[in-house]
Amino acid sequence: MLPAANRPRFAAVARVVLAAGLLGAATLMGCANNPYPYRVAGDNDMQAARYGDATKNYGLYLAEMPGEPDVRAKLGLAYLRNKQPIEAIENLRIANIQDPEAGQYIDWLAEAYIDAGRTDEAIRMLKTNTVERARVEDWVRLGNFAGKTGDSDLAKQAYVTAARIDRGMSASPQVALHDLALRLGDQREADSRLRMAYYCDPQNSDVIIRMKAAGQKGGPGFGYIPTERLTNGER
Repeated sequence: MLPAANRPRFAAVARVVLAAGLLGAATLMGCANNPYPYRVAGDNDMQAARYGDATKNYGLYLAEMPGEPDVRAKLGLAYLRNKQPIEAIENLRIANIQDPEAGQYIDWLAEAYIDAGRTDEAIRMLKTNTVERARVEDWVRLGNFAGKTGDSDLAKQAYVTAARIDRGMSASPQVALHDLALRLGDQREADSRLRMAYYCDPQNSDVIIRMKAAGQKGGPGFGYIPTERLTNGER
């Protein structure tokens, strides 16, 4: 039995040890409830094309943090790459609602609809998005997916609308019209639109790639003023 003088000191040491043990346990519980490692694991899975594992890890993360649209979209993309378009649609729709300004989510959602054989829904969703936002990139996106589904008329209408809204100031609608004309076998229109794209931005990487493919070097006098810029009385 300890001397009476030592008992308080022993009791104090015991309290310190107990407190340290409780603190350690609390720390371990905190780590166990930290979902961030699941997000990191999901990102690593995506890079390694382990899409099934990515869906599990992103799902575990979102079980704790459901309000993060970027991870929700990653989960949707993981399902899409894992050939599960229905599950992809469910998650990408949520991500799009949470962050409607993220164009990449719309691209993935449209791709998921098409992979699920729901092409009409893809185009309807894209049309709604385009009408609501009416930005150049939205019209170009509509044209791109319309072209993928074989609707060349809608694709051309969308690209021309994009060029008109843009007033012929940027290269992307002109590049899109060039590509469509090539697919349709209209070489004259393709050449004309490539020259217009060059006029807008001769340093644009998409323009340079197509110039090389066409065997063109550009230079002074090569570019054409875009039709849509002339229509607006601009130079």
